[in-house]
Amino acid sequence: MKNKIDNFELNKSNKFISIFSFFFIVLYFFYGFLTNENAAGAGGYNGDFNHIWNNLNLFKTGIFINLDNIEYTDSRFPFSYIFHIYLNPFIETKLGLRLSVFVLSALVPVLFFLCIRENYKKNNLETILLISSLILLSPYFRTSSYWGLGENYSLIFLCLSYLFFVHFKKNYILNTKLKNNLLILLVCFCSSLCVYFDQKFLIVPLVCYFSLLNLKIEKIYKLSATVYFFILSFPCLYLVYIWGAILPPDAANHRFTKTIHLYNFGYSLSILAFYIFPFLLTKKMKFKNFLDVFFKKNNLITFLFFGVYLISLIFFDNFENLTVLGKGIFHKLFLFVVTDSFYRLILTLITFFFSLIIILIYFEKKIDYLIISYFLLISLFIHPFMQEYFDPLILVLIFTFLKTKIKINYKNSFILTLFFTTFLLGTKVYYGTI
Repeated sequence: MKNKIDNFELNKSNKFISIFSFFFIVLYFFYGFLTNENAAGAGGYNGDFNHIWNNLNLFKTGIFINLDNIEYTDSRFPFSYIFHIYLNPFIETKLGLRLSVFVLSALVPVLFFLCIRENYKKNNLETILLISSLILLSPYFRTSSYWGLGENYSLIFLCLSYLFFVHFKKNYILNTKLKNNLLILLVCFCSSLCVYFDQKFLIVPLVCYFSLLNLKIEKIYKLSATVYFFILSFPCLYLVYIWGAILPPDAANHRFTKTIHLYNFGYSLSILAFYIFPFLLTKKMKFKNFLDVFFKKNNLITFLFFGVYLISLIFFDNFENLTVLGKGIFHKLFLFVVTDSFYRLILTLITFFFSLIIILIYFEKKIDYLIISYFLLISLFIHPFMQEYFDPLILVLIFTFLKTKIKINYKNSFILTLFFTTFLLGTKVYYGTI
């Protein structure tokens, strides 16, 4: 992977500001736990934590006999509960559970720093530290960290998968066969665990597997990866078999439907564009870049299909009956500022279109379009589709498996910091926690 090296040298003042900002974000992360922050609306002892605690106690009576129990109300695989029961000695009290999840979640920015450092080795340490701390500004990461949710475990293993993959790729020739096989096993194992803690992370083992297949390595290593992934898929396939779906019974009845939710595609596109936008600001863009999007052959075909999609929304889906729940920041904003449903529909469709433009301008590699297409497609079958499905996953993917790279420097790091800080404060205002 080719690095984009920043030639900008930090002066002493900028270094101080970067380090100060980093420590302030870290301290604010700890402050959020101490004050029982609920920046994403799902926290609190009466929120999702109540379900987490009840599920944990359910599995304490027998994990395998309760796998298909309708009282299991989590929408994810039960491996976070299995982990807690067998490996976490601090789950006898609610505070102990919360504190242990908080400590484990604190590993994510550390691993995230190592991932960024791997891609931008010649950049200054202060800037990389600041960027790695951005994940601590995610309202969804913070809420998961404070209230015992299991999504952050997937982020831990995503980062580990990437680090092991990069190490294998860079040192394949120098390593012994035993070490290469061990690294491949670790890539397969860690990326598979991403799914077992959160199904939407299925994209991680898929990307790892096809990335390994595309490397110029001996066929025996590719065969090894195939065998490892095949074996590691058995527990997942077993759960799908006994549930009859990729979700537990209770969640399958409420979340995953056979109905195609056309608006979800556009809303997921707008959520994705929301997170891509600040990174677009870090690129040197000219008006010509904006115009070029409309004249590329592949983009013209994309616009044609997207035009058909927008027309189908108007004639074949009921905008007025959409629920408030989910659908991202723009849906919430338009509900707040526009009372007339017709004008809200027009604003929504315009947002969908400009979201597409942002994505077409930012991404440069085909593999990136395949990765984001995965999220867009699964959104069609999930109801409601939440913004938390992208946050902070997209941020981590941008600095790991996504190939489109940004230029890291002092200025760009503060553009990103300002954006994510503003978003965090906005969510706290929205949920009345500030």
